[in-house]
Amino acid sequence: MNSASADYCCLFLSTLDLLSDPSIRKFRPISTAHLDNLELECRLCYDHKCQNGAQCLDPLANYTCDCLAGYQGDLCQINIDECIDNLCVNGQCLDGVANYTCQCQTGWTGWLCDEDINECEPDPCQNNATCNNLIGRYFCNCTEDFVGVDCEKPRVVTCANEPCLNSANCTDLYDAFTLLANNYTCHCPFGFDGINCENPINYCSVLDPCRNGAFCIGVSFEHSNAQVTTRAHNPRGFTGDNCEIDINECAQRPCLNGGRCINGVNNFTCDSSSTTYEGYLCEVDVDECRRDDPCVRGRCLNSPGNYSCLCESEDDCGRLIIHTLKKTGPMTSTNPFLVNSIKPKLSFILKRKKVM
Repeated sequence: MNSASADYCCLFLSTLDLLSDPSIRKFRPISTAHLDNLELECRLCYDHKCQNGAQCLDPLANYTCDCLAGYQGDLCQINIDECIDNLCVNGQCLDGVANYTCQCQTGWTGWLCDEDINECEPDPCQNNATCNNLIGRYFCNCTEDFVGVDCEKPRVVTCANEPCLNSANCTDLYDAFTLLANNYTCHCPFGFDGINCENPINYCSVLDPCRNGAFCIGVSFEHSNAQVTTRAHNPRGFTGDNCEIDINECAQRPCLNGGRCINGVNNFTCDSSSTTYEGYLCEVDVDECRRDDPCVRGRCLNSPGNYSCLCESEDDCGRLIIHTLKKTGPMTSTNPFLVNSIKPKLSFILKRKKVM
Protein backbone atom coordinates (compact mmCIF):
# COMPACT_ATOMS: atom_id res chain seq x y z
CA MET A 1 0.00 0.00 0.00
CA ASN A 2 1.42 3.43 -0.94
CA SER A 3 1.58 6.49 1.38
CA ALA A 4 -1.33 8.16 -0.32
CA SER A 5 -3.64 5.49 0.91
CA ALA A 6 -2.24 5.21 4.41
CA ASP A 7 -4.84 7.51 6.02
CA TYR A 8 -8.06 6.08 4.67
CA CYS A 9 -9.24 2.66 3.68
CA CYS A 10 -12.71 1.34 3.13
CA LEU A 11 -14.30 -2.06 2.75
CA PHE A 12 -14.75 -3.48 -0.72
CA LEU A 13 -13.00 -0.53 -2.52
CA SER A 14 -9.41 0.30 -3.11
CA THR A 15 -7.83 3.34 -1.44
CA LEU A 16 -7.49 5.12 -4.78
CA ASP A 17 -11.20 4.71 -5.45
CA LEU A 18 -12.07 6.05 -2.03
CA LEU A 19 -9.98 9.21 -2.41
CA SER A 20 -11.43 10.01 -5.85
CA ASP A 21 -15.03 9.22 -4.95
CA PRO A 22 -17.05 12.37 -4.07
CA SER A 23 -19.23 10.39 -1.75
CA ILE A 24 -16.24 9.44 0.36
CA ARG A 25 -17.91 10.69 3.46
CA LYS A 26 -20.33 7.82 3.54
CA PHE A 27 -17.52 5.33 4.34
CA ARG A 28 -16.05 4.88 7.77
CA PRO A 29 -12.43 6.00 7.97
CA ILE A 30 -9.80 3.67 9.32
CA SER A 31 -6.71 4.86 11.12
CA THR A 32 -3.21 3.78 10.27
CA ALA A 33 -3.26 1.64 13.40
CA HIS A 34 -5.66 -0.59 11.63
CA LEU A 35 -3.48 -1.16 8.56
CA ASP A 36 -2.59 -4.71 9.67
CA ASN A 37 -6.25 -5.62 9.33
CA LEU A 38 -6.69 -3.82 6.05
CA GLU A 39 -6.36 -7.02 3.93
CA LEU A 40 -8.94 -8.80 6.04
CA GLU A 41 -11.30 -5.81 5.94
CA CYS A 42 -11.05 -5.62 2.07
CA ARG A 43 -11.02 -9.38 0.91
CA LEU A 44 -13.37 -10.28 -1.93
CA CYS A 45 -12.75 -14.07 -1.77
CA TYR A 46 -12.33 -16.39 1.18
CA ASP A 47 -10.61 -19.80 0.89
CA HIS A 48 -13.17 -21.58 3.02
CA LYS A 49 -15.81 -20.72 0.45
CA CYS A 50 -13.90 -22.69 -2.21
CA GLN A 51 -14.57 -26.44 -2.23
CA ASN A 52 -12.54 -29.62 -2.72
CA GLY A 53 -9.28 -28.10 -1.51
CA ALA A 54 -9.34 -25.08 -3.82
CA GLN A 55 -8.02 -21.66 -2.78
CA CYS A 56 -8.79 -18.10 -3.89
CA LEU A 57 -6.80 -17.11 -6.92
CA ASP A 58 -6.56 -13.34 -6.03
CA PRO A 59 -8.66 -12.70 -2.94
CA LEU A 60 -8.29 -8.85 -3.00
CA ALA A 61 -9.07 -8.52 -6.71
CA ASN A 62 -11.89 -10.94 -7.46
CA TYR A 63 -13.93 -13.83 -6.24
CA THR A 64 -12.25 -16.71 -8.14
CA CYS A 65 -11.39 -20.18 -6.75
CA ASP A 66 -8.26 -21.87 -8.13
CA CYS A 67 -9.45 -25.51 -8.53
CA LEU A 68 -7.33 -28.56 -8.01
CA ALA A 69 -6.97 -31.03 -10.90
CA GLY A 70 -10.19 -32.92 -11.47
CA TYR A 71 -12.60 -30.16 -10.35
CA GLN A 72 -14.33 -27.26 -11.99
CA GLY A 73 -17.05 -24.61 -11.26
CA ASP A 74 -17.02 -21.20 -9.49
CA LEU A 75 -16.44 -22.85 -6.16
CA CYS A 76 -14.66 -25.95 -7.64
CA GLN A 77 -17.70 -27.90 -6.54
CA ILE A 78 -17.96 -30.09 -9.67
CA ASN A 79 -15.91 -33.31 -10.04
CA ILE A 80 -14.89 -33.66 -13.70
CA ASP A 81 -16.02 -37.01 -15.16
CA GLU A 82 -12.84 -38.46 -16.70
CA CYS A 83 -14.80 -41.54 -17.85
CA ILE A 84 -16.31 -39.51 -20.69
CA ASP A 85 -13.23 -40.18 -22.83
CA ASN A 86 -12.04 -43.36 -21.09
CA LEU A 87 -9.93 -46.00 -22.89
CA CYS A 88 -11.13 -49.10 -21.05
CA VAL A 89 -11.21 -52.07 -23.46
CA ASN A 90 -12.79 -54.97 -21.61
CA GLY A 91 -14.08 -53.34 -18.47
CA GLN A 92 -16.22 -50.60 -16.87
CA CYS A 93 -14.81 -47.13 -16.16
CA LEU A 94 -14.84 -45.91 -12.55
CA ASP A 95 -14.41 -42.10 -12.26
CA GLY A 96 -11.86 -40.79 -9.81
CA VAL A 97 -10.30 -37.40 -9.06
CA ALA A 98 -8.34 -36.26 -12.10
CA ASN A 99 -8.16 -39.94 -13.08
CA TYR A 100 -10.21 -43.05 -13.71
CA THR A 101 -9.81 -46.80 -13.24
CA CYS A 102 -11.07 -49.71 -15.32
CA GLN A 103 -13.00 -52.44 -13.53
CA CYS A 104 -12.11 -55.45 -15.73
CA GLN A 105 -14.45 -58.13 -16.92
CA THR A 106 -13.71 -61.72 -15.94
CA GLY A 107 -10.64 -63.01 -17.72
CA TRP A 108 -9.01 -59.61 -18.33
CA THR A 109 -6.42 -57.58 -16.48
CA GLY A 110 -4.21 -54.52 -16.98
CA TRP A 111 -4.87 -50.79 -16.42
CA LEU A 112 -7.08 -50.69 -19.51
CA CYS A 113 -8.33 -54.30 -19.17
CA ASP A 114 -6.62 -55.18 -22.43
CA GLU A 115 -4.52 -58.14 -21.19
CA ASP A 116 -6.00 -61.65 -21.29
CA ILE A 117 -5.53 -63.61 -18.07
CA ASN A 118 -4.02 -67.06 -18.83
CA GLU A 119 -6.15 -69.34 -16.69
CA CYS A 120 -3.89 -72.26 -17.61
CA GLU A 121 -1.14 -70.85 -15.39
CA PRO A 122 -0.60 -72.60 -13.12
CA ASP A 123 -1.93 -75.65 -14.96
CA PRO A 124 -5.19 -76.78 -13.32
CA CYS A 125 -5.59 -79.89 -15.47
CA GLN A 126 -4.73 -83.26 -13.96
CA ASN A 127 -3.71 -86.72 -15.16
CA ASN A 128 -1.69 -85.60 -18.19
CA ALA A 129 -4.54 -83.53 -19.65
CA THR A 130 -3.75 -80.50 -21.81
CA CYS A 131 -5.10 -77.05 -20.90
CA ASN A 132 -6.68 -74.64 -23.41
CA ASN A 133 -6.83 -70.99 -22.32
CA LEU A 134 -10.13 -69.26 -23.16
CA ILE A 135 -11.57 -65.81 -22.38
CA GLY A 136 -12.30 -65.83 -18.69
CA ARG A 137 -11.99 -69.59 -18.36
CA TYR A 138 -10.01 -72.67 -19.39
CA PHE A 139 -10.79 -76.08 -20.82
CA CYS A 140 -9.00 -79.37 -20.08
CA ASN A 141 -8.61 -81.93 -22.85
CA CYS A 142 -8.69 -85.16 -20.86
CA THR A 143 -7.07 -88.41 -21.82
CA GLU A 144 -9.44 -91.23 -22.61
CA ASP A 145 -9.17 -92.62 -19.08
CA PHE A 146 -10.33 -89.51 -17.16
CA VAL A 147 -13.24 -87.05 -17.06
CA GLY A 148 -14.23 -83.93 -15.07
CA VAL A 149 -13.55 -80.20 -15.33
CA ASP A 150 -9.93 -80.78 -14.37
CA CYS A 151 -9.85 -84.41 -15.61
CA GLU A 152 -9.73 -85.48 -11.99
CA LYS A 153 -12.16 -88.42 -12.18
CA PRO A 154 -11.42 -91.83 -13.70
CA ARG A 155 -13.72 -92.54 -16.62
CA VAL A 156 -16.20 -95.31 -15.97
CA VAL A 157 -15.67 -97.79 -18.77
CA THR A 158 -17.43 -101.12 -19.05
CA CYS A 159 -17.57 -103.88 -21.62
CA ALA A 160 -20.39 -101.96 -23.30
CA ASN A 161 -17.73 -99.52 -24.50
CA GLU A 162 -15.85 -102.40 -26.18
CA PRO A 163 -12.47 -101.45 -24.75
CA CYS A 164 -10.68 -104.75 -25.34
CA LEU A 165 -8.63 -105.10 -28.52
CA ASN A 166 -7.24 -107.92 -30.64
CA SER A 167 -10.26 -110.20 -30.06
CA ALA A 168 -9.73 -110.22 -26.29
CA ASN A 169 -12.61 -111.32 -24.04
CA CYS A 170 -14.09 -108.62 -21.78
CA THR A 171 -15.54 -109.12 -18.28
CA ASP A 172 -17.43 -106.39 -16.37
CA LEU A 173 -16.50 -105.55 -12.78
CA TYR A 174 -19.28 -104.42 -10.44
CA ASP A 175 -19.47 -101.97 -7.51
CA ALA A 176 -20.18 -103.85 -4.29
CA PHE A 177 -22.67 -101.22 -3.06
CA THR A 178 -24.46 -100.04 -6.19
CA LEU A 179 -24.13 -103.40 -7.98
CA LEU A 180 -23.51 -101.43 -11.15
CA ALA A 181 -20.73 -102.15 -13.59
CA ASN A 182 -17.98 -99.60 -13.01
CA ASN A 183 -14.93 -101.25 -14.55
CA TYR A 184 -13.81 -104.13 -16.72
CA THR A 185 -10.95 -106.52 -17.34
CA CYS A 186 -9.63 -107.88 -20.62
CA HIS A 187 -8.49 -111.48 -21.08
CA CYS A 188 -5.80 -111.16 -23.71
CA PRO A 189 -5.29 -113.72 -26.47
CA PHE A 190 -1.94 -115.39 -26.88
CA GLY A 191 0.73 -112.94 -27.98
CA PHE A 192 -0.79 -109.73 -26.51
CA ASP A 193 -0.75 -107.90 -23.20
CA GLY A 194 -1.68 -104.50 -21.75
CA ILE A 195 -4.83 -103.20 -20.02
CA ASN A 196 -6.76 -103.44 -23.27
CA CYS A 197 -4.56 -106.16 -24.85
CA GLU A 198 -3.20 -103.48 -27.13
CA ASN A 199 0.47 -104.45 -27.00
CA PRO A 200 1.94 -107.28 -29.10
CA ILE A 201 4.41 -109.20 -26.94
CA ASN A 202 7.97 -108.98 -28.22
CA TYR A 203 9.03 -112.55 -27.63
CA CYS A 204 12.40 -111.88 -29.21
CA SER A 205 13.10 -109.63 -26.22
CA VAL A 206 11.37 -111.85 -23.66
CA LEU A 207 12.86 -115.18 -24.71
CA ASP A 208 16.14 -114.07 -26.31
CA PRO A 209 16.30 -117.37 -28.23
CA CYS A 210 19.00 -116.61 -30.79
CA ARG A 211 22.57 -117.79 -30.35
CA ASN A 212 26.00 -117.11 -31.78
CA GLY A 213 25.45 -113.41 -32.36
CA ALA A 214 22.23 -113.80 -34.39
CA PHE A 215 19.43 -111.30 -33.89
CA CYS A 216 15.80 -112.31 -33.62
CA ILE A 217 13.34 -111.01 -36.20
CA GLY A 218 10.24 -112.88 -35.11
CA VAL A 219 8.77 -115.70 -33.04
CA SER A 220 5.95 -118.05 -33.94
CA PHE A 221 4.28 -120.57 -31.70
CA GLU A 222 2.90 -124.03 -32.25
CA HIS A 223 -0.01 -124.24 -29.83
CA SER A 224 -0.35 -127.98 -30.17
CA ASN A 225 3.02 -128.75 -28.62
CA ALA A 226 3.90 -125.33 -27.14
CA GLN A 227 7.17 -125.17 -29.05
CA VAL A 228 8.77 -121.92 -29.96
CA THR A 229 9.86 -121.38 -33.54
CA THR A 230 12.04 -118.38 -34.11
CA ARG A 231 12.89 -116.54 -37.27
CA ALA A 232 16.44 -115.35 -36.84
CA HIS A 233 18.90 -113.56 -39.02
CA ASN A 234 21.58 -116.25 -39.31
CA PRO A 235 25.17 -115.21 -38.92
CA ARG A 236 27.37 -116.91 -41.49
CA GLY A 237 28.55 -120.33 -40.49
CA PHE A 238 25.52 -121.29 -38.38
CA THR A 239 22.13 -122.82 -39.01
CA GLY A 240 19.10 -123.99 -37.05
CA ASP A 241 16.02 -122.14 -35.84
CA ASN A 242 18.05 -120.40 -33.14
CA CYS A 243 21.35 -120.32 -35.08
CA GLU A 244 22.66 -122.86 -32.58
CA ILE A 245 24.22 -125.31 -35.09
CA ASP A 246 27.68 -124.71 -36.49
CA ILE A 247 27.77 -125.59 -40.18
CA ASN A 248 30.49 -128.22 -40.84
CA GLU A 249 32.32 -126.79 -43.82
CA CYS A 250 34.38 -130.03 -43.97
CA ALA A 251 31.31 -132.14 -44.75
CA GLN A 252 31.85 -131.66 -48.48
CA ARG A 253 35.50 -132.84 -48.22
CA PRO A 254 37.01 -129.77 -49.80
CA CYS A 255 40.66 -130.68 -49.12
CA LEU A 256 42.47 -132.53 -51.97
CA ASN A 257 45.31 -135.04 -52.18
CA GLY A 258 44.84 -136.46 -48.68
CA GLY A 259 44.83 -133.13 -46.87
CA ARG A 260 43.14 -133.10 -43.45
CA CYS A 261 40.14 -130.68 -43.18
CA ILE A 262 39.83 -128.64 -39.98
CA ASN A 263 36.35 -127.10 -39.50
CA GLY A 264 36.03 -123.48 -38.36
CA VAL A 265 33.25 -120.86 -38.07
CA ASN A 266 32.13 -120.12 -41.60
CA ASN A 267 35.44 -121.44 -42.92
CA PHE A 268 37.80 -124.42 -42.95
CA THR A 269 41.52 -125.08 -43.09
CA CYS A 270 43.33 -127.81 -45.00
CA ASP A 271 46.27 -129.36 -43.11
CA SER A 272 48.85 -130.50 -45.70
CA SER A 273 51.56 -131.55 -43.26
CA SER A 274 51.08 -135.24 -44.01
CA THR A 275 51.09 -134.75 -47.79
CA THR A 276 53.46 -133.60 -50.47
CA TYR A 277 51.00 -130.88 -51.51
CA GLU A 278 50.36 -127.35 -50.46
CA GLY A 279 47.85 -124.55 -51.15
CA TYR A 280 44.48 -123.58 -49.67
CA LEU A 281 42.95 -126.92 -50.76
CA CYS A 282 46.23 -128.91 -50.90
CA GLU A 283 45.92 -128.65 -54.65
CA VAL A 284 49.51 -127.59 -55.43
CA ASP A 285 52.16 -130.32 -55.79
CA VAL A 286 55.29 -129.56 -53.79
CA ASP A 287 58.42 -129.53 -56.01
CA GLU A 288 60.76 -131.47 -53.74
CA CYS A 289 63.57 -131.13 -56.25
CA ARG A 290 63.44 -127.32 -55.92
CA ARG A 291 62.61 -127.19 -52.25
CA ASP A 292 64.92 -129.89 -50.79
CA ASP A 293 67.52 -130.62 -53.54
CA PRO A 294 67.55 -134.23 -52.36
CA CYS A 295 69.69 -135.79 -55.11
CA VAL A 296 72.87 -133.76 -54.42
CA ARG A 297 75.00 -134.62 -57.51
CA GLY A 298 72.27 -136.72 -59.08
CA ARG A 299 69.59 -135.33 -61.30
CA CYS A 300 66.21 -134.83 -59.55
CA LEU A 301 62.99 -135.54 -61.41
CA ASN A 302 59.82 -134.18 -59.74
CA SER A 303 56.50 -136.00 -60.13
CA PRO A 304 53.04 -135.48 -58.53
CA GLY A 305 53.45 -136.33 -54.88
CA ASN A 306 56.93 -137.77 -55.45
CA TYR A 307 60.35 -137.34 -57.08
CA SER A 308 63.15 -139.47 -58.62
CA CYS A 309 66.92 -139.16 -58.64
CA LEU A 310 68.89 -140.02 -61.79
CA CYS A 311 72.30 -140.98 -60.50
CA GLU A 312 75.59 -142.00 -62.11
CA SER A 313 76.39 -144.02 -59.02
CA GLU A 314 74.95 -144.64 -55.64
CA ASP A 315 77.36 -142.22 -54.07
CA ASP A 316 76.32 -139.50 -56.50
CA CYS A 317 72.80 -139.40 -55.01
CA GLY A 318 74.02 -138.37 -51.58
CA ARG A 319 73.26 -139.34 -48.07
CA LEU A 320 69.55 -138.62 -48.33
CA ILE A 321 69.15 -141.41 -50.82
CA ILE A 322 71.47 -143.75 -48.94
CA HIS A 323 69.46 -143.08 -45.83
CA THR A 324 66.30 -143.86 -47.75
CA LEU A 325 67.75 -147.06 -49.12
CA LYS A 326 68.63 -148.16 -45.64
CA LYS A 327 64.97 -147.73 -44.68
CA THR A 328 63.58 -149.42 -47.77
CA GLY A 329 65.99 -152.35 -48.02
CA PRO A 330 69.17 -153.29 -49.88
CA MET A 331 69.68 -152.16 -53.43
CA THR A 332 68.89 -155.23 -55.47
CA SER A 333 67.24 -155.91 -58.77
CA THR A 334 64.00 -156.67 -56.96
CA ASN A 335 64.02 -153.50 -54.91
CA PRO A 336 61.23 -151.21 -56.21
CA PHE A 337 63.50 -148.19 -55.77
CA LEU A 338 66.19 -149.64 -58.03
CA VAL A 339 65.88 -149.38 -61.79
CA ASN A 340 68.20 -151.11 -64.32
CA SER A 341 70.88 -149.08 -66.02
CA ILE A 342 69.60 -147.09 -68.93
CA LYS A 343 73.12 -146.38 -70.19
CA PRO A 344 76.06 -148.65 -71.18
CA LYS A 345 77.99 -147.37 -68.18
CA LEU A 346 76.79 -148.02 -64.67
CA SER A 347 73.81 -145.74 -63.95
CA PHE A 348 71.00 -145.85 -61.38
CA ILE A 349 67.53 -144.28 -61.15
CA LEU A 350 66.79 -144.38 -57.51
CA LYS A 351 63.11 -143.74 -56.80
CA ARG A 352 61.97 -142.73 -53.41
CA LYS A 353 58.73 -141.91 -51.76
CA LYS A 354 58.67 -138.99 -49.41
CA VAL A 355 59.08 -140.16 -45.83
CA MET A 356 55.75 -139.74 -44.05
